[in-house]
Amino acid sequence: MSRLANHNEHGFSLVTILAMIVALSIMTSIALEVITPALEEQRRVETIRELQEIGNAIAGDYALGGAMSGADFGYVGDVGSMPSSLASLQTNPGGYSTWNGPYILDEFTEATNESITDGWGTSFSYAGGITVSSTGSGSSISYTLVKSTTDLLNCGFSGTAEGANRVKPGTSAGNIIAIVTYPNGVGGFKSDTTSVNSLGVFSFASGIPIGIRSVMIKDTIATDSASSIVRLLPRSAPSNTDIGTLRLSTTNY
Repeated sequence: MSRLANHNEHGFSLVTILAMIVALSIMTSIALEVITPALEEQRRVETIRELQEIGNAIAGDYALGGAMSGADFGYVGDVGSMPSSLASLQTNPGGYSTWNGPYILDEFTEATNESITDGWGTSFSYAGGITVSSTGSGSSISYTLVKSTTDLLNCGFSGTAEGANRVKPGTSAGNIIAIVTYPNGVGGFKSDTTSVNSLGVFSFASGIPIGIRSVMIKDTIATDSASSIVRLLPRSAPSNTDIGTLRLSTTNY
């Protein structure tokens, strides 16, 4: 009788264990059905956030400080060209003196390239243009910075020059030039020059990348000059970006 009782107790415990395993399997299956969509949504939200951060790293975040008080212009603002790859946001692509990165950082030092990897662990796709994409979900999630690279690389502005006596240059306008300096896209700087009309008006129609640019007016005869800066946001043009009046310090007209 004792041996039979022990056998029955042993058999009952096995049945109980098997029932528990089945129940746990069912509960796990149900939990996965609930958790998996939530995880996918979390990865999607994380990926969209990272795409926006990469966009800011490339072309800046103009909400920082407002349009006229020290906005961040990203890689394009410093270098004057689009990055050839996302790696250029993390390491200097060629000893560029104008590069001021890294423009994007991994959240953890041990997570190499985490900042350029989507929520599914797949590297973002970028070919040097205005669109960054994620394909880790099995479909494409894209972020477009602007309508065209022209919006970032082909800006312009206008301004006015006058003498120390607040008089426009008139017939002396031929002596005055306006100069703007900006990054040349390959690690250095370049300058463009334009003339000033009799009313002191000058204009740089296009060809300047977004960013904070130095501007000078110079009277080549009187060897007098005045300097200022212009903040060029995407799609800046002479019609909507007037830096105001630059006044020569000693020369009168």
